[in-house]
Order: sequence, then structure tokens, then C-alpha cells
Amino acid sequence: MSWDEAFSVGYEEWSAHMTADIAFYTKLAVQANGPLVGLRLETVVSPSRWLEQLGNG
Repeated sequence: MSWDEAFSVGYEEWSAHMTADIAFYTKLAVQANGPLVGLRLETVVSPSRWLEQLGNG
């Protein structure tokens, strides 16, 4: 089993408490006032931190 396959076994439990980004993305969606495109980021950095690093968060 590869590292990422092994990690995925416990991912649900590991990430269950990580809900802080929900309000952030909900606010962005409401502000968009139009169609949204879903993007998948495959990174260890959370999307909100990634946006902060870009200066947009």
C-alpha cells in the first residue's frame, strides 16, 4: 500500500474536526453572486492558508 493510500484510510476521522474553512468559502460563494467553479487542491496546505499566502485571504 502506498503512503497516500495508507493515509486515506484514517483521513475521515483525522479531518472531521476541520471545519473552520466552511464559513470562509461560504462567504466567498455568496459574494460571487453567480456561477461557481469547484477546484481541487492537492496540497498539505489548507486552501485558506494558500489564499492567505497569495495575499487574497
